[in-house]
Amino acid sequence: MSANQSDPISLTAAGLAALQRGDAAAAREHLSRAAAATGAGAEVWFGLALAHRRLGSLDAERAALDRTLELEPRHVPALIRKGDLYSEKSDARAATPFYRAALKIAQSIDRIPAAWRAELQRISSLVARNSLEFERHLLADLARSGLGGD
Repeated sequence: MSANQSDPISLTAAGLAALQRGDAAAAREHLSRAAAATGAGAEVWFGLALAHRRLGSLDAERAALDRTLELEPRHVPALIRKGDLYSEKSDARAATPFYRAALKIAQSIDRIPAAWRAELQRISSLVARNSLEFERHLLADLARSGLGGD
């Protein structure tokens, strides 16, 4: 698919098509140009984040996710992926608020897209595990300081 060099709609369509066929480099090229256009929306930035992810450019992915969330703070897939970036760095405390926000927003959606269901179950399990680990950590600290209830 050939994208008009300056038309953001064509560039976005070409970028998303490139993502679908697994060509992350072409997706990044098209979506970067679309994102540079005035008024680029959250979906453009999220697509760019996905392209950066597939290319292993985590800092660029993080920046694109941040822009996605600036434009659309309730963007569930971006919230999940932002949490994943922290989880991948073993920072459960930073990941959990993003996961909780995604879960809360998803509860308010009448028809959850099928593609989200497994992800929502996955992060729900992570949030529960993170909460349990934090509780154990607090109890251990209390016990070490002699304040445990035993």
